[in-house]
Amino acid sequence: MTATTSMDLMEALTTPTRVLIENGNARARAAQAELLRDRDFVVSECSGPDPLDGGCPLLHGGTCDLVEGADLVLHDLDLDDPRHAAVFDGLRATHPDLPVVLELQTSRIRRHGSRLAGCTVIAPIDADHLVRAVEEAASHVAPVATAG
Repeated sequence: MTATTSMDLMEALTTPTRVLIENGNARARAAQAELLRDRDFVVSECSGPDPLDGGCPLLHGGTCDLVEGADLVLHDLDLDDPRHAAVFDGLRATHPDLPVVLELQTSRIRRHGSRLAGCTVIAPIDADHLVRAVEEAASHVAPVATAG
């Protein structure tokens, strides 16, 4: 059994939330990353599957170090692209409890319906709404207790 001290709990509660941004648009991804870093999130970035290097490990049932190191994912890849949809499905299959904020146009929200269960889904919005959605999802991230 692992003992958790009050100091461990305080450290876990004050540790910044680690957000993985998945976005194929480099400019948009950089803007999202800057926005979240300015709010003290720890951010890692992924451009999605690259057809030149065989793609994302989530496409092949593998694990992804970026996902493993995240407390939540901001998924802004096009679910109408079969490769991007497969990455999303792989993410949900391998990490069903990982909070996901998904940015989709309203028409696509209806189209993808049940596959979005358990995600925070937002329509394309301004920066403040994006930050609020990520903060809301982060508020449901369980603190990680360290072994004592």
